[in-house]
Amino acid sequence: MGYSCAAAISGVEQQMSRDEPSASGLLGEFHAAVKEWKEARDWYGRSLGVWQDWTKWGLSGPFDERRREQSERTVSRYGRLLLTNSPE
Repeated sequence: MGYSCAAAISGVEQQMSRDEPSASGLLGEFHAAVKEWKEARDWYGRSLGVWQDWTKWGLSGPFDERRREQSERTVSRYGRLLLTNSPE
């Protein structure tokens, strides 16, 4: 595999990684809307995982930092909802 091919694959992987937290967040929103707290927390957690790993691409700045902080708050919020609304 030549350098340009490896760089192209890396660019595609980065694009996919950028889209994944948005898609996961949308699924989290759907589950939150129907009060499925565990599923909402899990999908938001997937989004958070991508933002936490974002720096492995060597790119970091206000955008990903803000999204990571927002995701942390959202996961925490749905974790609390899950605890306070559990059927037990």
